[in-house]
Amino acid sequence: MTSDNNIPNNIYFLGIGGIGMSGLARFFLERGHRVAGFDRNKSELTSNLEQEGAAIIYEDNIQLFPKDWKPDNCLIVRTPAVKNDNQILRHLTENGYPISKRAEILGLITKNMRCLAVAGTHGKTTTSSILTHLCHQGGHKVYGFLGGLAGNFQSNYVSGEIETVVVEADEYDRSFLHLRPNIAIITNTDSDHLDIYESAENLLKTFGEFAGIAKQNGIVIKRIGLDVQADFTYGLEEKADFHATNIRTENGGYHFELVTPKGERQKMYFPLAGRHNLENAVGAAAAAIMDGVPIDQIAAGMQGFKGVKRRFEKHMENPVLIDDYAHHPTELEALINTIEEMWPKSNYTLIFQPHLYSRTKDFLKEFAATLDKVPHPILLPVYPARELPEHGVDSEEILRLMKNKNARCIQKEELTNWIEETKPQVTVIAGAGDIELLIPQVKNCLTKLNNQKSPYV
Repeated sequence: MTSDNNIPNNIYFLGIGGIGMSGLARFFLERGHRVAGFDRNKSELTSNLEQEGAAIIYEDNIQLFPKDWKPDNCLIVRTPAVKNDNQILRHLTENGYPISKRAEILGLITKNMRCLAVAGTHGKTTTSSILTHLCHQGGHKVYGFLGGLAGNFQSNYVSGEIETVVVEADEYDRSFLHLRPNIAIITNTDSDHLDIYESAENLLKTFGEFAGIAKQNGIVIKRIGLDVQADFTYGLEEKADFHATNIRTENGGYHFELVTPKGERQKMYFPLAGRHNLENAVGAAAAAIMDGVPIDQIAAGMQGFKGVKRRFEKHMENPVLIDDYAHHPTELEALINTIEEMWPKSNYTLIFQPHLYSRTKDFLKEFAATLDKVPHPILLPVYPARELPEHGVDSEEILRLMKNKNARCIQKEELTNWIEETKPQVTVIAGAGDIELLIPQVKNCLTKLNNQKSPYV
């Protein structure tokens, strides 16, 4: 993949530690660019970038910006997570530095590539990770810009050997309209990001625009039932063009037959739990087949898929500890269905951290209704991310709408005490904020309880 496209040698990332930004940074480092950036927090991603040659600062101080980087010799890439009051951003804006969104740069570097794009309000990361893996398994050594750490590559960026790239087509801020895909998958169009779109109708209209752009360049594959134009459908229903049939569960995954529009049938095993994940796998397989990957190679790749970090990631077997990125009512519903399919008689606990005040406000009733289905739902405070607190929008408000007598709102500091008192048999952590940082202490607490031979409930 070439990266010239009039992009200067010096590239500065504001919010370099984000999952999407860090992938772009790795891409440019790989091509010999000088990469620097700012992030609020040091993380495993930023540490890896520093080891690869990126110069990263963690203090909002313009004096730490590279002295020899001027408006005519560098490019600034910004994420919405960096607010307008950031001193570095303010200085760069006032002094005429060229500032671009991540989506604009991704569109620029992929415009001359064969592009396989995965869109949808849920399932993008899992589907794009499966697709990238299936392509590599079939000998198509594609590049990959992924929204999570794919187990088969241990990375969110995959270096390729051919001029083809798999990307997540992010709907936030209409970012995916910068892409020109040759093959597009649309996983769903559920309402989200209403702080940007204002209505579900506007969101659906924008997905329609994306599908129209993709059809101009190639083909669109959508999950069956979506109200967007497409050339092919996929799903678990037999009327879908690409579908799974003869499905049965085994060892936490699924045996099934993949059926193609040409009538081809191929037995496969997919090792991830959750029917929504199986549906994602069928969508990825459809795109891989359309890209020319032989169906027998898809079967081999499907069996060898190692999952994605924070997508139904199992940290303990006994007692069970699961971590998941679910942060939308539909995703929580899929997570709950998966837990109950894997552990049908479990009196499990789900610890949920709502993500964004705007999303919490938009889906208060839906969060309450979904969490009511959980035997023991625990709510942590809202993770604000890029937003300021909003009066009357908090986890307590979700709790007030719930009917489940076991539901609780607690602070992070109270979590281990609660676990020690209740001794859950199956514990699930869910959310898109910083809830994953609690995993070590939760794991340690559960391990101690298990060593004490405590009777789990």
